[in-house]
Amino acid sequence: MTTPLEQRLKQNPDAIVSLHDVFSELKELKTTGRRAEFLMMFHDSNEHNRTLMQSYVECLYHPMIVLELPDEIPPYRVNDNQYEDYISLKLGKAFKRIPHFVKGHNDFIENNNKRESVFIKTLEELHKDEAELFASLLLRKVDNKKYPGLTDELLITTFKQYLPEGYVHDTKK
Repeated sequence: MTTPLEQRLKQNPDAIVSLHDVFSELKELKTTGRRAEFLMMFHDSNEHNRTLMQSYVECLYHPMIVLELPDEIPPYRVNDNQYEDYISLKLGKAFKRIPHFVKGHNDFIENNNKRESVFIKTLEELHKDEAELFASLLLRKVDNKKYPGLTDELLITTFKQYLPEGYVHDTKK
Protein backbone atom coordinates (compact mmCIF):
# COMPACT_ATOMS: atom_id res chain seq x y z
CA MET A 1 0.00 0.00 0.00
CA THR A 2 1.30 3.42 -0.95
CA THR A 3 0.25 6.31 1.27
CA PRO A 4 -0.87 9.68 -0.15
CA LEU A 5 2.29 11.34 1.15
CA GLU A 6 4.47 8.66 -0.42
CA GLN A 7 2.68 9.28 -3.73
CA ARG A 8 3.26 13.01 -3.38
CA LEU A 9 6.98 12.56 -2.70
CA LYS A 10 7.35 10.15 -5.63
CA GLN A 11 5.63 12.62 -7.96
CA ASN A 12 7.48 15.62 -6.59
CA PRO A 13 10.75 14.73 -4.81
CA ASP A 14 11.37 18.43 -4.13
CA ALA A 15 8.19 18.71 -2.05
CA ILE A 16 8.76 20.26 1.36
CA VAL A 17 6.82 18.20 3.87
CA SER A 18 6.44 18.77 7.60
CA LEU A 19 7.74 16.18 10.05
CA HIS A 20 4.29 16.20 11.64
CA ASP A 21 2.77 15.04 8.33
CA VAL A 22 5.46 12.39 7.87
CA PHE A 23 5.11 11.02 11.40
CA SER A 24 1.30 11.10 11.18
CA GLU A 25 1.43 8.95 8.05
CA LEU A 26 3.36 6.15 9.81
CA LYS A 27 0.19 4.72 11.36
CA GLU A 28 -0.93 3.73 7.85
CA LEU A 29 2.12 1.51 7.41
CA LYS A 30 1.78 -1.83 9.15
CA THR A 31 5.39 -3.02 9.53
CA THR A 32 8.52 -1.49 11.00
CA GLY A 33 10.31 -2.22 7.73
CA ARG A 34 7.78 -0.23 5.70
CA ARG A 35 7.93 2.62 8.22
CA ALA A 36 11.73 2.73 8.00
CA GLU A 37 11.52 2.63 4.19
CA PHE A 38 9.03 5.51 4.19
CA LEU A 39 11.17 7.60 6.57
CA MET A 40 14.22 7.01 4.35
CA MET A 41 12.22 7.97 1.26
CA PHE A 42 11.28 11.25 2.93
CA HIS A 43 14.89 11.75 4.11
CA ASP A 44 16.34 11.05 0.67
CA SER A 45 13.77 13.05 -1.31
CA ASN A 46 15.60 16.39 -1.09
CA GLU A 47 18.18 18.36 0.90
CA HIS A 48 15.62 20.24 3.00
CA ASN A 49 13.86 17.06 4.15
CA ARG A 50 17.21 15.33 4.82
CA THR A 51 18.42 18.24 6.95
CA LEU A 52 15.11 18.40 8.81
CA MET A 53 15.20 14.69 9.72
CA GLN A 54 18.90 14.80 10.59
CA SER A 55 18.39 17.80 12.88
CA TYR A 56 15.45 16.16 14.63
CA VAL A 57 17.26 12.86 15.22
CA GLU A 58 20.48 14.53 16.39
CA CYS A 59 18.69 16.94 18.73
CA LEU A 60 16.55 14.17 20.15
CA TYR A 61 19.23 11.52 20.71
CA HIS A 62 22.81 12.69 20.22
CA PRO A 63 24.56 12.56 23.62
CA MET A 64 26.62 15.67 22.82
CA ILE A 65 23.48 17.77 22.37
CA VAL A 66 22.21 18.42 25.87
CA LEU A 67 19.70 21.22 26.16
CA GLU A 68 20.25 23.45 29.20
CA LEU A 69 16.53 23.92 29.75
CA PRO A 70 13.98 22.63 32.28
CA ASP A 71 13.07 18.94 31.89
CA GLU A 72 9.42 19.80 31.43
CA ILE A 73 7.71 21.57 28.57
CA PRO A 74 7.07 25.16 29.69
CA PRO A 75 3.68 26.79 29.26
CA TYR A 76 3.46 28.66 25.96
CA ARG A 77 0.84 30.28 23.74
CA VAL A 78 -0.19 27.71 21.12
CA ASN A 79 -0.09 28.94 17.52
CA ASP A 80 -2.86 27.04 15.74
CA ASN A 81 -3.14 29.40 12.80
CA GLN A 82 -3.99 27.31 9.74
CA TYR A 83 -2.68 29.85 7.25
CA GLU A 84 0.92 29.06 6.51
CA ASP A 85 1.69 32.67 5.61
CA TYR A 86 0.96 33.63 9.21
CA ILE A 87 3.30 31.08 10.76
CA SER A 88 6.46 33.07 11.38
CA LEU A 89 8.82 30.16 11.99
CA LYS A 90 9.26 26.73 10.46
CA LEU A 91 10.77 23.75 12.26
CA GLY A 92 13.89 23.76 10.06
CA LYS A 93 14.70 27.32 11.13
CA ALA A 94 13.85 26.54 14.76
CA PHE A 95 16.59 23.88 14.75
CA LYS A 96 19.07 26.63 13.95
CA ARG A 97 18.33 28.06 17.41
CA ILE A 98 19.40 24.85 19.19
CA PRO A 99 22.98 26.12 19.78
CA HIS A 100 21.48 28.83 22.04
CA PHE A 101 20.40 26.05 24.42
CA VAL A 102 23.54 23.85 24.37
CA LYS A 103 26.10 24.66 27.04
CA GLY A 104 29.60 24.94 25.63
CA HIS A 105 28.44 26.09 22.21
CA ASN A 106 29.65 29.52 21.06
CA ASP A 107 26.04 30.71 20.69
CA PHE A 108 24.91 29.46 24.12
CA ILE A 109 22.79 31.97 26.02
CA GLU A 110 24.27 32.14 29.52
CA ASN A 111 21.32 33.82 31.22
CA ASN A 112 18.77 31.13 32.27
CA ASN A 113 15.74 33.40 31.99
CA LYS A 114 16.71 34.71 28.57
CA ARG A 115 17.51 31.18 27.32
CA GLU A 116 14.13 29.87 28.49
CA SER A 117 12.43 32.94 27.04
CA VAL A 118 14.01 32.29 23.61
CA PHE A 119 12.86 28.65 23.81
CA ILE A 120 9.29 29.66 24.66
CA LYS A 121 9.29 32.31 21.91
CA THR A 122 10.44 29.63 19.47
CA LEU A 123 7.55 27.36 20.49
CA GLU A 124 5.07 30.21 20.11
CA GLU A 125 6.31 31.09 16.63
CA LEU A 126 5.92 27.52 15.34
CA HIS A 127 2.64 25.97 14.25
CA LYS A 128 1.23 23.92 17.15
CA ASP A 129 2.17 20.56 15.58
CA GLU A 130 5.74 21.63 14.93
CA ALA A 131 5.94 23.24 18.38
CA GLU A 132 4.99 19.91 19.95
CA LEU A 133 7.78 18.17 18.02
CA PHE A 134 10.28 20.85 19.03
CA ALA A 135 9.15 20.68 22.67
CA SER A 136 9.59 16.89 22.64
CA LEU A 137 13.33 17.53 22.44
CA LEU A 138 13.20 18.38 26.16
CA LEU A 139 11.80 14.93 26.93
CA ARG A 140 14.27 13.21 24.58
CA LYS A 141 11.70 10.76 23.31
CA VAL A 142 9.03 10.61 20.64
CA ASP A 143 5.32 10.85 21.35
CA ASN A 144 4.06 7.53 20.02
CA LYS A 145 0.56 8.24 21.35
CA LYS A 146 0.27 11.20 19.00
CA TYR A 147 2.22 9.38 16.28
CA PRO A 148 1.32 5.67 16.35
CA GLY A 149 4.04 3.70 14.61
CA LEU A 150 6.78 6.16 15.54
CA THR A 151 9.20 4.83 18.12
CA ASP A 152 12.61 5.81 19.42
CA GLU A 153 13.94 2.47 18.17
CA LEU A 154 12.61 3.12 14.66
CA LEU A 155 14.31 6.53 14.40
CA ILE A 156 17.55 5.34 16.01
CA THR A 157 17.95 2.28 13.78
CA THR A 158 16.82 4.06 10.61
CA PHE A 159 19.11 7.06 11.13
CA LYS A 160 22.00 5.57 13.08
CA GLN A 161 24.42 7.44 10.79
CA TYR A 162 23.64 10.59 12.78
CA LEU A 163 24.54 9.09 16.14
CA PRO A 164 27.85 7.96 17.64
CA GLU A 165 28.89 4.39 16.86
CA GLY A 166 27.49 2.02 19.48
CA TYR A 167 24.90 4.54 20.67
CA VAL A 168 22.40 3.09 23.15
CA HIS A 169 19.26 5.06 23.94
CA ASP A 170 18.53 5.62 27.61
CA THR A 171 14.92 4.48 27.92
CA LYS A 172 14.68 5.70 31.53
CA LYS A 173 14.30 9.33 30.43
